[in-house]
Amino acid sequence: MEAILGAIIIQVVGIVGYFIARILSEEKAPFYVNWLNIIGIAFMPTSMATGFISLLIFKQGWVAPYPTGIFHTLNFILVLFVILITSYIILKKQIK
Repeated sequence: MEAILGAIIIQVVGIVGYFIARILSEEKAPFYVNWLNIIGIAFMPTSMATGFISLLIFKQGWVAPYPTGIFHTLNFILVLFVILITSYIILKKQIK
């Protein structure tokens, strides 16, 4: 348990440092950094939502922060792919 807590603390410190630097920096982030931020933020909620859908429709799996089971994984890949394409198109339009 101590190893898990230590890893969580390191992750939290890294995330806090990233967002503090992002707020204090006057430089605008490149396109791919914004896109990776969206992907990172969308991963867990997408997995949990597709887990719920998989549980309702296929009666398999459970709501989890990562894909579990074949139907959950297939749902997750499909929905995340749609999010990737949509976010790419929206970010490209914002840049122009």
